[in-house]
Amino acid sequence: AYEIGVRLVGSEMCIRDRVLRRPGTYERLYATGERLMQGLTERLAEHRIEATVVGLPPWFDAVFARGPIENYRDVLPGSAETERFNALLLERGVLKGKTRYAVSTAHTEQDVADTLDAWSSALAALSAESSASLIHAGAIDRSNRRNTI
Repeated sequence: AYEIGVRLVGSEMCIRDRVLRRPGTYERLYATGERLMQGLTERLAEHRIEATVVGLPPWFDAVFARGPIENYRDVLPGSAETERFNALLLERGVLKGKTRYAVSTAHTEQDVADTLDAWSSALAALSAESSASLIHAGAIDRSNRRNTI
């Protein structure tokens, strides 16, 4: 069993290596991530939800917080808004864990379009649910978070 597992892992690594070495692979990966980051930023603004999209195009997230990101604690997952947003996305067929979005070379234009649609719908629902809550216009107090990196 061990030998078979080693062979399977080795084969998978060879396939990944061949895919990643194809010309334009990283450019497409970054372009897909950039489209998604821009789309999420636009949809957050459209629904007047205070959040900042952070990270690199292949691996990013939205941080629901008012003001600039000042330290590592400001981007830690687990806020009520993040958890609710993730639950709304799951209802719409987008599985996202507590950490960042991971963009893959396997994502298609249809995947991007479906994700953008799901974000629009989930953010509309989140905005409607929380029109008077913490994520709107200056209600989050981060004064208890100081640089402790």
